[in-house]
Amino acid sequence: MGFVSSILGIGGGLFLVPTLVFIFGLPIHSAVGTSLVGVFFTSLSSTVIYRKMGYIKKSIVIPVIAGALPGVVAGSLLSTILASQILEKLFGLFLLYPAIRMMFMRDVELEEREAGDTGYFLLGLSAGIISGLFGVGGGIVLVPALVMVFRIPVREAVATSLFFTIFTGFGGSVTHYLIGGIDPLIAGTAGSGVAVGAQIGARSVKLIKSIWIRRVFGALMMYVSLRFLL
Repeated sequence: MGFVSSILGIGGGLFLVPTLVFIFGLPIHSAVGTSLVGVFFTSLSSTVIYRKMGYIKKSIVIPVIAGALPGVVAGSLLSTILASQILEKLFGLFLLYPAIRMMFMRDVELEEREAGDTGYFLLGLSAGIISGLFGVGGGIVLVPALVMVFRIPVREAVATSLFFTIFTGFGGSVTHYLIGGIDPLIAGTAGSGVAVGAQIGARSVKLIKSIWIRRVFGALMMYVSLRFLL
């Protein structure tokens, strides 16, 4: 999971939440909190490599993180209010549109756009809320938005997303821990495993064409979306 997550820039929650629910049998609320611990370790491990490669887009990091930190706390608290079935269906619905767009977007659409700090702040706020609510790092919002809306090259979007999800993963983990939503044993085991895989994945990203990163990202999002909806 760490290997694939570091290539796609999503922290790992996209895989960890369904795995914890469908294989380990954790309730969705516990899976969300436990997943965020894995997200933190995946992102931290990957960012060490991506920073050396120069892929992190530093100019947008501060406004995105400034929006994400209050967003992830709000999302984490909101997740405790919603019923499990509602949370699962919302997660599935949320993934559909970006899944389709990422699979079928053409390279000619990807001329980069610059946005002001307000735009990046709002993007970070949205990603933070989604992160805390669904137990994903926020990369599931950030990567498609950076690629489709701001037209940032996919490798830079992936690296920047993973740097960002260090903060959402940590903030969400602390919030969920304080409200009793983390299984410490599973969180520790998963965190160790994904950190190793993330190192390997980050080192492999140069070998993979960007169009295939987008298509695999979209296909995995579609699978998880349908799994929660059906």
